[in-house]
Amino acid sequence: MHKKVQKMRPMLLVSQTMPPRPSSALSAKPMDMVVVDIVTIALAIDTIATIVTTAMERNERRMCRS
Repeated sequence: MHKKVQKMRPMLLVSQTMPPRPSSALSAKPMDMVVVDIVTIALAIDTIATIVTTAMERNERRMCRS
C-alpha cells in the first residue's frame, strides 16, 4: 500500500523573499531576519532528523519480525 506523496515546494528563507540591498551581507539584513532564517534551518534539520529516526525504527522492527 503506497501513500500518496505530496510534492513540497522548496522553503524560502525570509532573506530570500526580501529584495537584495547593495551592502555587506549582514548589515543588509536586519538582525531579526537572520534569527528567523537560523530558526527555519534548525526546524528543517529537526524535521529531517525525526523522519530519519522514525524510518530507522520502522526498519528495525521490520527486520526483527522476519
